[in-house]
Amino acid sequence: MPKINKVDLELVKQVEWNGNGTAFDLELQSLSDESEFMIVNPWFEDQLLHHYIDDIPKTDKCVVWQNNGNWVAKYFRNLWKPNDGYEYIELVRPHLVWRKNPDLDRTMKFEEDIFGKYIPDPYESRCELVWYIDNRFNPSEDHRVWAFKCSPVGSSTRGYKDMGDVIPDINVEFNKDLPDFGLDVWDLVPPYYHLANECYYKLDHKFAPGEDVWVVKFTPAYRKPLPSLFVGTITPELQVTYNPELPKMDYGLDDSFGITWEYLKHEHIWMLDKRHQADSEKEIWAVKVKAMKNPKKKIIVNYVSPIPKEDINPDFDSTNFSKVYKYDVPYYDFKYDHIWNLDPRYTTVTDPVWAVKLRFTEENLGDKFLGTIEPELPPLDVVFISYNEPNAEDNWARLLELVPYAQRVDGVEGILQAHKAAAKLAQSDMFFVVDGDAYIENARVFDYQPDIFDRDCTFIWHSRNPVNDLEYGYGGVKLFPRKAVIKARTWKTLDFSTTVNEKIKVIETVSNINQFNVDAVTTWRSAFRECVKLYSSGTEENLKRLEVWKSTGLQTEFGKYAIAGAYHAIDFVDDCPDELAKINDRAWLDEQFKKLNE
Repeated sequence: MPKINKVDLELVKQVEWNGNGTAFDLELQSLSDESEFMIVNPWFEDQLLHHYIDDIPKTDKCVVWQNNGNWVAKYFRNLWKPNDGYEYIELVRPHLVWRKNPDLDRTMKFEEDIFGKYIPDPYESRCELVWYIDNRFNPSEDHRVWAFKCSPVGSSTRGYKDMGDVIPDINVEFNKDLPDFGLDVWDLVPPYYHLANECYYKLDHKFAPGEDVWVVKFTPAYRKPLPSLFVGTITPELQVTYNPELPKMDYGLDDSFGITWEYLKHEHIWMLDKRHQADSEKEIWAVKVKAMKNPKKKIIVNYVSPIPKEDINPDFDSTNFSKVYKYDVPYYDFKYDHIWNLDPRYTTVTDPVWAVKLRFTEENLGDKFLGTIEPELPPLDVVFISYNEPNAEDNWARLLELVPYAQRVDGVEGILQAHKAAAKLAQSDMFFVVDGDAYIENARVFDYQPDIFDRDCTFIWHSRNPVNDLEYGYGGVKLFPRKAVIKARTWKTLDFSTTVNEKIKVIETVSNINQFNVDAVTTWRSAFRECVKLYSSGTEENLKRLEVWKSTGLQTEFGKYAIAGAYHAIDFVDDCPDELAKINDRAWLDEQFKKLNE
């Protein structure tokens, strides 16, 4: 409506109709001294209709807007005279067209019945008015979804106006067999495109094993619902209370506490196991759980014990000790660390060494020493390593006869790779290795258990040489720390046994006969390799052993090849001191045998 002065309605009401239209209009004109002004009919029923006046004609006449024969408003200029006449304009409200979003259920209705009934004000009637689905029904965060619109007919719109959100008219039903979980319905309403269905949420299966239990249903209030549609899972937020007179501890209860839906209306109580209650005059509760503010009743579910954190001395393997959970810690001692020392029989260390600590809570008040504990030391794995030794099958059968649980690695090329394969096959923290040419004489070797502080050592037993009767570590049974072998990447010495780690202990007990003298090439090869090691070491003890290799055993089977191998080893070390690593190359050794012995 154009901006123009309007005469106060109360003044207009004071002008009485006397049946003379001209006199009446002159009296109306006299109500204002303005050069131009408008008078609105105070007796016309629709007082907003004059707001639909779009413009005022350029004329000296009195402009009269009327509706169905009744005047609505009159426009005067102060120079107007009745002889100037009148210009009549019919004034009506614009006609509006309403539309629903075709993507919505065509029967959808809303809590506020606006569609087709909303009366726009004069400004709005010239705009396209748009109402949107409440965003709580719209899972998309990228856009809003319009519900319905209205637009004027016969004239162009002057823009767009957001009329806000409308809420679909739906029914909400909660399962009366379940407690009030304090759910916010507006966080659960289904998306607008499912509102024609019966939409339901079901209870988390951990509270309803093997069955579907509905929690809340949404149905349209404006139509018969389409088939049921699952839209989500409800996980009740359990209120868990721990006894404040006890420290916060883990009782091994899962997040559902084993509560099924039939009992969610009750408070569940777990009592502290009686073995922890000591001299308490009354039973002590540990945990209380409820799913609603005011439970129907209280249920004592069971007795529980806290599960302590078990720490093993990092110097030991974590599998070396038996569990000590059966220790009946009294409730007033839960805040202490409970410590067992290693039984002195299993170590050469004179000072006490802690083995196991049990901690029930982080609220540590100090330590309580509870005595000593023995390590669990199950039999160590035994692995037979063979690589084309002529007598390997006989020696393997002998080992199985004495150690039925022995395992075998066969045909893996390379000494390092064969030992790594054996380490991966073993499960114990240490494992015995028996070479393919070893005939076991003393099975008691495999009962050996190292000191708890020596389980990172390599142990070497003596073997008996069938050619020259020497007894030392060559060809004997060995005991390796499993992790060290798995981590080994290269050799640092000529002998793999001394390469795994620097901690080596020799046990001067004969474990086996080293039956290397089975044919000419095997005998020479074994002697050559061993004597290169003896000669290159330069120690007095090893040089004495080398002299025995050179001079003893000529009359034994293939003994001459053992002696020849010793002499050839000395020449090789003297002539090729930088090529000694070749003794671990079997193909090169076989070439040398042919070259030096044919």
